[in-house]
Amino acid sequence: MSRPVFSLRIPVPSIAQAAVSVLLAVGLCVWPGLSRGADTLGESPAPAWTEPVTGMEFALIPGGCFEMGRAPGVTEKLLEEVDQWFLDHHYADEEPRKEVCVDPFWLARREVSQGEWEKVTGDADKGCTQSGLGPDLPANFITYEEARDFAVKLSEMEQEHYEGNASSFRLPTEAEWEFACRAGQDTPYSTGWELTPDDARYRVSRKPSGGIQRTRTVAPVGSYPPNAYGVYDMHGNVEEWTASLYTPHPGEEPTFETRDSPRVIKGGSFLAPARNTRCGARKWAIGRYVSCQLGMRLVRNPPASPSPSQ
Repeated sequence: MSRPVFSLRIPVPSIAQAAVSVLLAVGLCVWPGLSRGADTLGESPAPAWTEPVTGMEFALIPGGCFEMGRAPGVTEKLLEEVDQWFLDHHYADEEPRKEVCVDPFWLARREVSQGEWEKVTGDADKGCTQSGLGPDLPANFITYEEARDFAVKLSEMEQEHYEGNASSFRLPTEAEWEFACRAGQDTPYSTGWELTPDDARYRVSRKPSGGIQRTRTVAPVGSYPPNAYGVYDMHGNVEEWTASLYTPHPGEEPTFETRDSPRVIKGGSFLAPARNTRCGARKWAIGRYVSCQLGMRLVRNPPASPSPSQ
């Protein structure tokens, strides 16, 4: 029996709600594009905040309701590249669409870099040699447990820095991630109906001569233009863990959880075709899974009574 359709609300934790609401109200006055998304790609209309330990930048995503899952017209677009069997076996979990609402939240503008990973954990070169090592490259080969523990460790460091009245950090939910990726668009990509090698790092890239070659390595975080919310690399580079347990349809609530319950992964990677980097595309893995294509980004929960610097 199919589950009833309902509107799912993903709340920001209560300790942060008042601060986020105030900041959003200020942001709507100062950045009027925040209520509708920026009109021009590359703008960053939302207020920004920089984490003092790592220098990680966060953008305030406005929140709202949207249709989660495969956008209208995308099925026909996919069938230009794959046959019906492939579509049914690899992309069936993108439907049916469901209205989902998210509250305003702070999302890291870039993926966690290897340098940021080292600052928090002391573990240098958190990446794969074959895909590239360096402080500005995205951290990868990360299990879900490692991603969760990284967020906890950074939260503890914040507590020490601000003596108790500090932000905390977590992974985004699938709904938050997809909302931020869409940036007000109801198209496969935040760039519209097409993604090009100038927009993101996926399975092909441009040679200096203008030709196309297969991509084998990740790009430094933030190498490509941001979307209308000022967030980078939501398409390609490294795919990203979310906090959400996987269910066969977008927006459904899971019924139980064990250590091996699969988590949703979003965004596609440098080795994925463009179609796998769509905002509505979904993938899953158990928490102990690792891959050179898999990284993370964080959500910030602001302190209850932020100081001017927070």
